[in-house]
Order: sequence, then structure tokens, then C-alpha cells
Amino acid sequence: MVCLHKSASLTLALNLVNEKPLMETVISTHPDTSKSDVIDAYRAFRSKREANFISEQYADGPGFASSVWERRAGQRNRHHITRATSHGCHNLVCKNSTPFHTLSPECHCRYCNSICDRYHALSCSQYPSLAFLASN
Repeated sequence: MVCLHKSASLTLALNLVNEKPLMETVISTHPDTSKSDVIDAYRAFRSKREANFISEQYADGPGFASSVWERRAGQRNRHHITRATSHGCHNLVCKNSTPFHTLSPECHCRYCNSICDRYHALSCSQYPSLAFLASN
């Protein structure tokens, strides 16, 4: 169980557990379907979603830094790690007062004044309340 919010990105969830979408499995097992216009549209959609995954820096999150949370059955903080990977808690430390804004180079930490990326709240020395997630 990945323990993500229902509105979390499916691309993020699949990458966390290192799985491919069902459609990719269908295409690989039935090669005759790979020449369809629908499949071409699906591949364009998937490449757009993967580009968004990269641009949003999800792979830098604590869920990708270690897979211990994934292998250990009954780990109690699994939901903390996966949700911190999904959310990043950028809004807790960013000086930008606009809620849910797009990450930009103009984002600075309100505590240490350094450039603030998606996961800065997990590593900020002046905001240590979430640092335990980065160490798992």
C-alpha cells in the first residue's frame, strides 16, 4: 500500500512502486495493437505526464531516496514518506504568499532565505520539524 492521497499523481504512484501502467503491459503483450492512433495518442499523453513528473522534481523526494519504506512490512511512517514525496511541503517555507503557486527560481525560504525547491522544507536547517523524513 502506497498511502497517497486520492488526488495524488498516478505517475508518481507508479514510479514509487516501480511499476508500468496497465496499458503499457497490454501494448507489450499484444504487439498488433501498437499501430493504432489511440495508442499513439496514449503514448503522447504518457510522455507529457512523465515530463511533468520530471519538471515537478518528484524523483528528488524522500520516497525515492530509499526504498526501505517499501520493503518493510508494517512500517508505521510509510504514509509520512509517500505523502511528503507527493506534497513536498513547499508552501510551509516559501516566502511567496500565493497558495499553490508553481515552483520558480524566485521562491526563497522564509527561514534561511536560500532558494526553495519542492523539498526544501525537508532539509532546511532553520525549519527542522520535517527533517526526520529526509533521513529515512
